[in-house]
Amino acid sequence: MMERLLKPEDVFNKLDPHRVAEEIREPLIRSVEDITREVAAEYQPGLWEAAPESVKRLVIQRIQHEAPHMVEQIMEDIKSNITRVFDLKDLVINALVRDKELLNRVFWKPATWSSSSFAIPEFILALPSVLFRRWCGPLPTTFG
Repeated sequence: MMERLLKPEDVFNKLDPHRVAEEIREPLIRSVEDITREVAAEYQPGLWEAAPESVKRLVIQRIQHEAPHMVEQIMEDIKSNITRVFDLKDLVINALVRDKELLNRVFWKPATWSSSSFAIPEFILALPSVLFRRWCGPLPTTFG
């Protein structure tokens, strides 16, 4: 039923990989140093420890420079393999199982009527919230 309501291909195809890379550029670049140091220390501990700080800095700067392009490339790869990468049914089920309040709201709230006089089940309207929570965590309760 989910596939008839919302197709992951349709949603993902609306995303511009370049714009996504630009939107996450700053937090990505800030986190690259910590991630690089952690991964290098785990997978090449002797080499990383022995490398001069200037070499470590060059490696980190290179990764920071390449990271946005890698995000674009990953998104393009996902677009071409979305059905192998993304399971909408599993995503929705897991989100509803984790968030009992959302589950109750989705299935127990009365249906909303549209201007064309047909019922739109509440769970269709809740899908963006489910997807956002799955990818980004809970929504903020207050702003400002």
